[in-house]
Amino acid sequence: MVKVLKRSRMFCEKLLHQAGEGESLEDIARIYNTTVASIKTYNPNLMEVHAGDCVFVGDINQVFYVVKPTDTLESIATKHNTSKEKIKQKNNLKEIFIGQLLSID
Repeated sequence: MVKVLKRSRMFCEKLLHQAGEGESLEDIARIYNTTVASIKTYNPNLMEVHAGDCVFVGDINQVFYVVKPTDTLESIATKHNTSKEKIKQKNNLKEIFIGQLLSID
């Protein structure tokens, strides 16, 4: 079963991203707080992406959270039963911003 989260994100066995116009592997990696090397482990024959291409970016067991206007790192950590230090480390953060996609363990 595939559950559409947003136009460009859906779940199946793995987290899937549909590339937008002008999007690069680096852009996609930045969106999901991962690396191009990690994306390539899920897509071994992938050299580059074009608009409309679907790219696996992670396992279904990964949890992502979109930062809301009233969020703080502390409130996000509390909601997900983790620490703000773990969130900062996992996402290589100095600060958060509204709409940012965070990877939560």
